[in-house]
Amino acid sequence: GQKRTMIALVVLYALACFNSVSSTAMVMLVCLPFLLALFYCYPRIGLGVGFLFYALAALVVPFYMPLIADVAMQSFPEFMTLASIGARLEIASAITPMVQAHPFLGQGLEIVRMQEGLMSGYTFFPYESVLHPHNMIMQLWAELGLLGIVAHLLLLGMVVLAAFKNTDRLGFATIMAAVFMALFMLNTSFGIWQSWLMTSLT
Repeated sequence: GQKRTMIALVVLYALACFNSVSSTAMVMLVCLPFLLALFYCYPRIGLGVGFLFYALAALVVPFYMPLIADVAMQSFPEFMTLASIGARLEIASAITPMVQAHPFLGQGLEIVRMQEGLMSGYTFFPYESVLHPHNMIMQLWAELGLLGIVAHLLLLGMVVLAAFKNTDRLGFATIMAAVFMALFMLNTSFGIWQSWLMTSLT
């Protein structure tokens, strides 16, 4: 039945993460049992707090990425070299002025790819081309602005609310764990329109 299917999907996903060389996949694998336990034992709290935190971060954090990156670089300099974390923070910081320039409607699809010299003067990969922000929220802000962010949050809210209303506890916990792990991947690894993203999510 439904429970067996959900358990089988979780096991398959864990095996897929275990066989991946991606640091993101390893993090998701470690977080999987905690997410399942959270949404199974406290579905309402997990849904409410999780969605509220994500929505606030999506609306506010992009405007403070340079500050966040500076604090992280100064506080954890050695950690910033792991898995290109520092480079990704610098890319996000470089995109913040683009977000601030056109906050409501953005600057159009794949605008980041068109910015030459975006990383000039930065510590990691200076003067190299940047194909995407490695962060869905930053990409949505840069390309579609506030309109894109609101549409994203509304769609996400509809999905998780439908899962809450139409599945049992195990089904809801499994869906929410998958959603949050997908969001983690979307905001740390790939560009929205990248084929690699679609392959990884499936």
